Amino acid sequence: MYFFDIFKEVASIQFDIDIGVFATNVTKLERMIRDADAFIGIYPYDENLDRFTDKEKLLAYSRYFRLELNIALRSKKPAIIFVDRRYRNLLQIGEYNKRIVFDIREIMSPGPSPSKENFSRQFKEFTDVLSQRLKNEKATNFYNYEKSKIGMFLPENRYSTQFRELVTYEIENRAKDVAVISYPVVINDRFISELDEIDFAIIDSTVEPVLTSFLHGLFIPTLKVVKQDDNHDFFNSMFTCYEVGYKKDIVFGEDEDELISGITERMINIFSPKRRISTNNEAFEYFNSASLRKEAIFVSYSGKDADLASEIILKLKKTFQTVFDYRDGGDSIVPGQPWIEEIFDSLSKSSIGVPLYSNAYFQSGNCKHELNQMVSLKDNNKLLMIPIKIENEPIENLPNQVQDIQYLRAWEHEDHDSMIAKLTEAIDKNKAKIQSK
Repeated sequence: MYFFDIFKEVASIQFDIDIGVFATNVTKLERMIRDADAFIGIYPYDENLDRFTDKEKLLAYSRYFRLELNIALRSKKPAIIFVDRRYRNLLQIGEYNKRIVFDIREIMSPGPSPSKENFSRQFKEFTDVLSQRLKNEKATNFYNYEKSKIGMFLPENRYSTQFRELVTYEIENRAKDVAVISYPVVINDRFISELDEIDFAIIDSTVEPVLTSFLHGLFIPTLKVVKQDDNHDFFNSMFTCYEVGYKKDIVFGEDEDELISGITERMINIFSPKRRISTNNEAFEYFNSASLRKEAIFVSYSGKDADLASEIILKLKKTFQTVFDYRDGGDSIVPGQPWIEEIFDSLSKSSIGVPLYSNAYFQSGNCKHELNQMVSLKDNNKLLMIPIKIENEPIENLPNQVQDIQYLRAWEHEDHDSMIAKLTEAIDKNKAKIQSK
């Protein structure tokens, strides 16, 4: 907010934000940066941490920012970054971009900021150069059109006809054409010219490591597919410097069913809606909300427990950006849409399921359907389920599939705030266990 207050006095800035319902998707980040005019990076180090820290901690804290910075550098977009001075030379932006260092103590101080005038001047110089560059690009760019094709680099001798047809369906379902690239790939002038029409590529990177590297260098987004039994040392050498993003985003699978499931999931993520921030008021509202946790929460409860559920949901919304509540007056379920489809679509996009256990809950057919879907997603490692038992009395006929899942007991907590704190603690512990694996 400190820096945007400076920016808005110099230029009108609009930007898209990934709502954050899904996990980090590199292909989506690449497309977003590709479609932008420039990259502005702000990395404000946590002012509550020690003034000096070692290199390993600095790298660990900045891992997601470094991922986005690497994408920006490969994109060749004009870039300016503002970084805490404790990072010294760990965050580089290249010779032809701007890197401005700040002191977090000054930024967070309620008093006057001596560096503010310098930051404003530096940003003005950046926007002047950017403006001229955009004018030149518009003057020389005769064809400004959306890339209409998705490249499919999946060899026929490795994948079944049915699998390739399913991938084709997923592409055409996004209103895109399929650009099938025959094997072996010959990187000649004709091939390079065909790449101009490609939005991104779905590629078997084990068969074509050279092509993967080639597209990576050209900054053509790729959705990488690797069969589980393949040797993927190639990725270890290519992405070893980045702890998050690249390697985790690869679609691994032992069979074609697992691979198509992974591809479909990534495609839904890539084409999920983005939000455009176009005014200063929208920007400040977004920055204020950005402090909330990004996990999407799906709350499942019986209508008979609506009063108690609304109190819990209110507290959840003070901690999380996205909380699904089918009774929130049309925010979670779009009026005019089939509500059952909307519920299960929201559930498929959620990372945390919170069923509110009560006898009324297990007597509701709709609640049972939602619970079964949550258990299925949990079993496929697509959702973390943390139940909350909201009444201090025995539950009759607790389903077998949830008997081994520990729940929180609402009455054991002093208030809902302490219960939500326990829930977030459980989320963090479960994430830590997954990362350790």
